[in-house]
Amino acid sequence: MGFQFDPEELHQFPDRLFRRELQIPANLRDLIEDLDSDLAAKLDFDRARLWKREHVFDDWRHFERDLPFLIPYRTEPDQHLLLCLLLEHQSQPDRLMPLRMLVKGSMFWENQWRQWESSQSKTGPLELMPILPVVFHTGLTRWISNRSLAELVGGPEELRQLAPQWPIRFWDLAERTTEELLAAPSPWLNALAVVRATREESSRFRSVFAAAVERLAGLATHERMRWRDLMWMLISWALRRRPRDERPGLVELTMQYQLDPNSQKEVEAMSVTLGPTLEEWAEQRGIERGEVAASRRLLCRWLEDRFGDLPEDLRHRIGEMTDLARLEQAIRQCPTLGSLDELHL
Repeated sequence: MGFQFDPEELHQFPDRLFRRELQIPANLRDLIEDLDSDLAAKLDFDRARLWKREHVFDDWRHFERDLPFLIPYRTEPDQHLLLCLLLEHQSQPDRLMPLRMLVKGSMFWENQWRQWESSQSKTGPLELMPILPVVFHTGLTRWISNRSLAELVGGPEELRQLAPQWPIRFWDLAERTTEELLAAPSPWLNALAVVRATREESSRFRSVFAAAVERLAGLATHERMRWRDLMWMLISWALRRRPRDERPGLVELTMQYQLDPNSQKEVEAMSVTLGPTLEEWAEQRGIERGEVAASRRLLCRWLEDRFGDLPEDLRHRIGEMTDLARLEQAIRQCPTLGSLDELHL
């Protein structure tokens, strides 16, 4: 049950988690409903599907998309909207975001155009699919960078106004308080309150976490799969992003709000299959990096004692090495080397 992350890629945890969660139709619906409830009511999120996640240009450049969804209209099932959802967790907003989103949309339209041109039976004029560009920003500082193409255009104001109009919807976590998120009728927004409170002091975080867990508890009786998934999200985030000494208390707190023994067993299982916390991972990485740096210095000292000043290219190669095992092997060679040419890196 759940999913595992390689500790080497723990820094990618937020993007992986949100990408997974937003492929669940109910969470995707809740997000768009919070942005535009009228539009969300007209879309059939249960039939949403991911469009192909990459596009290869003629010159073989590679361009990845985050989450491009094709979503049909409820009243016209054969008509679709492309929801181009870009996930951003970084604390420094991307000032080129409006241009990136326009390029993504243009690529989709170009693909549609080519398909229309290659069609054997053109029954009518080309009709481009509507595109809704959305940036889902979960950084804990507000998005203060560009939100429109005009902001990227140089020159006087009258020239900037000539930029294409490409209205992007921004859902910015930092613009919402934990109280607003917890008060929302959406379980997805309730869960995001825990993300919003990540940097709060211990007692405050514990209070927000408890409120979110309590709000999700009721889902276990009538939306079991969604309860399981959102509970996994809460536990994963809290136990990976908070200090390790808070882990036992948070697990115990989660158990208190479960309404039946089966839910308690599932929560217990979730809490023991997470792997290292962010703090533990950073600590381990620090140890490994310290060992690598020390091994580089030791190898250079050994070689200098034997052969004098090292050639700059060799010193650079040693400085670029990150494989601790290879460095240790090179150090073991030093006592028997007849020349630097015999060193195997």
